[in-house]
Amino acid sequence: MKKHSDKRLKVLFLGHGGTIGMLPVIRADGSTILVSPTTDNDFRQAVAPSLEVFSNDVDITYEFVTGEDSSNILFDNWVGLVKRIEQAESEGYQGVAITHGTNTLAHTATALALALNGINPKQRACCLPVCISGAQNTIYVPGGDGRINLENIFRTLIAAIKCGGSDVLVNFHDWVMLGSRTIKVHESSFRAMDSPAQPQHVGIIDRRGVILYEHLLNTKPIRGGHTAPAWSDQVLVLKADVGLNPKHIESILKLGQFKALIIESFGAGSVCTKGDYNLLPLINTITNKMKIPVFISSQFPGGSVGTSQDEIAVQTMEAGAIPCFDTTDIATSVKIRWALANDLCKTIDDFRTLMRTDYAGEVTALA
Repeated sequence: MKKHSDKRLKVLFLGHGGTIGMLPVIRADGSTILVSPTTDNDFRQAVAPSLEVFSNDVDITYEFVTGEDSSNILFDNWVGLVKRIEQAESEGYQGVAITHGTNTLAHTATALALALNGINPKQRACCLPVCISGAQNTIYVPGGDGRINLENIFRTLIAAIKCGGSDVLVNFHDWVMLGSRTIKVHESSFRAMDSPAQPQHVGIIDRRGVILYEHLLNTKPIRGGHTAPAWSDQVLVLKADVGLNPKHIESILKLGQFKALIIESFGAGSVCTKGDYNLLPLINTITNKMKIPVFISSQFPGGSVGTSQDEIAVQTMEAGAIPCFDTTDIATSVKIRWALANDLCKTIDDFRTLMRTDYAGEVTALA
């Protein structure tokens, strides 16, 4: 029997569904499909050898949260994770590891980053590091990325704990990314997750292990405030497209069910300004008459809105649209939903300030 050091780090490991834990099932026609497990018995046994790898250095407590496909993750799941992480900190855990499906992994990472930070951008309510990962293959596939990504969650957490980090991080393949900057960029590549809006990843994983760039991490948190685990479903997200009709958008907003509109622009803020499809009058009406904030983000990975000198992009902002700068499309949606639910903004100008303010690394802060 191995002897464990009483100086081991204490980590909570939450199984939260996704491909990494799905079970391969052979159907009658011979084809194989992946099925979400209803219990964690198989996954618990499958991860045991990986957890044993760290047993001399880390005391890992495993808990099954859900086997749900990540396409079905909703706000209640985020609330549950935030509460469990907050409780884990009070129980003396030094970090939290989470497995998650790739479809909404970036959404969850951003949601946790904002909620655990709290509503004061200069403070942090929950100060232990969290690391999330998933996989393109289940953990049961030999040669797949399931097992290596799983083990690298703990390697990343160990590195974050040792440098005093308190961020929500995502590890995938050989990269470590800030959770609030992460997006999914491929449906099958082992490098499925990336953070193209950030100048560089916050860490790499190679033969030396996990190397974190501490100057890019929140290593000196000022504790204060409370976690803010709430998100609103009253946000309409639309993609700028050829033939997007402003009359249709206005008819939807007049139903009174939405408190914010996000338009993912063609590029750095450009939308159609021609004829019946001109969106500028609509943006002006929504902003000034309906008092609903209109946010403009980019459809492109690594895109930025708010600094372009392109004529149409400038006209879009002059019509009243709020630029989202280099916040990803995913982080834009999650952040606005979070701000609405936590009553951070009272006026359109408050929302303008919101999108310039960095709470959890989601945007390059502007004066």
